[in-house]
Amino acid sequence: MGGRIGAGLARALLCCQLVLGAVATAASAEQAVEFHRDGVLGTSLDLTLYGADRASAEAVFDRLQTEWRRLEAVLSTYRDDSELSRLNRAGGADRVSADLRAVLEHCERWRRRSAGRFSCRMGKVEARWRDAERRQSVPDRIELRALAWNANRAGMRIDGVPLQLPGTVAIAADGLAKGYVIDRLAALLRDALPGVAFKLDIGGDAVYAGAPPGRGGWEVAVADPVATADNGGFVARLRLNSRAIAASGHHSRSRNIGRREFSHILTPRDGWPVVGAPAAVVVAPDAVTADAVATALAAGEMAEGIDWVDGLAEVEALLIDGEGRQLASANWHALLDAAGSGDSAEPVLRLAYTLPEMRVAEFHSPYVAIWISDSGRRAVKNLLLLGETERWARENRRWWRRVGRKDAQLLDGIARPTRQPGHYELVWDGRDDFGRPVAAGDYTLHLEASREAGGSTYRQIPFVLGDGADDMEFAPEGEIGRIHLWIAGGR
Repeated sequence: MGGRIGAGLARALLCCQLVLGAVATAASAEQAVEFHRDGVLGTSLDLTLYGADRASAEAVFDRLQTEWRRLEAVLSTYRDDSELSRLNRAGGADRVSADLRAVLEHCERWRRRSAGRFSCRMGKVEARWRDAERRQSVPDRIELRALAWNANRAGMRIDGVPLQLPGTVAIAADGLAKGYVIDRLAALLRDALPGVAFKLDIGGDAVYAGAPPGRGGWEVAVADPVATADNGGFVARLRLNSRAIAASGHHSRSRNIGRREFSHILTPRDGWPVVGAPAAVVVAPDAVTADAVATALAAGEMAEGIDWVDGLAEVEALLIDGEGRQLASANWHALLDAAGSGDSAEPVLRLAYTLPEMRVAEFHSPYVAIWISDSGRRAVKNLLLLGETERWARENRRWWRRVGRKDAQLLDGIARPTRQPGHYELVWDGRDDFGRPVAAGDYTLHLEASREAGGSTYRQIPFVLGDGADDMEFAPEGEIGRIHLWIAGGR
């Protein structure tokens, strides 16, 4: 009897232990394990994990520290003893590590994919700027243009053994090296802690893997790259799951020579610091892609850059000019965190329109302006401007009188080249030119098209936000073909 009671008690205790163990495991999965380190790649590293116990997380973090120190010794341009610095000094190497060769391959791949917007071949140009800042003497622009041109036109093979750099090339891989390190550390985390959700952030660029318990993704607040104070506010709130994010801009770093201030970002085609280019926030499947695309976007014009991003698979971007105006890629709205921001992540307006082909002896593509105004006739959102100079923007007289002449920077920010006849689509996420959600109420969609040696057509379509869904179609008229407008219900 006593033996049977003893056996039953043992089984009960074992069941209690199993239940308590399961509860402890569940509680461990719900709790975040966090790490912070300064002095990583010249900035700081933050790591948050869900689904790992503290002891396992600490063991893996020790491996991460070893790995980032090893990679820093390979890729740093600030350390004279790094493998990359030695390669640049010698102009080549008999043996190249797998990591350095991988970074060089990424560099050349993105130079090609970006059509020269991005280049890691600017090492000699950057050295010239560092020397100029040290001497406090602005470098000669013609000399810089020659350095940049010779570097980017040089033939270079990175698969050779030994690897030989052309005499005009020194590698400056800062535009994607941090992304490469983040990806390598993220791969280590996934291998060591399968199924664990984590956020790995180095200096604001980050990978978000999986999702925290009970949530559909990581809620990410995008800091305002124009208002660079630590409390400068946020321009967007995103929900990310297994994505990487990177930002690039001009407002927190600069070169100061005499009383002049120059951006630290150089234009690859001429080696001169960019002027008036936007800040960029990029979301991509991996950190190298996000890093490279953000760097490329920050060295060019907004509209041209967004058109390029719209052709890249699984890449979205938000560009912000010096005044705070925003231009987003086609599916950026899908990343917005509706729960965190209180706004819909879906477009509130979709527009399909046609630019008709005219049977005339001399046909020129029309200059087109499409914008939205509120009930007070104030322009709240410029959706499209085709025609890149003031001379042609003036052809759309109503847009120019009401919007363009009051803000010449719009031509630099959103203007695109004219387009051939065809069918096109636009979406609007319900935010104004500065990224602020607009209120429900009465609005007007304006379309204006003017053609050199041709006619001019202006259409205005009233609509209501927050008063149910609507679907409207309009017949062709003059320079504007058929129009189809969808308004989403609710706000």
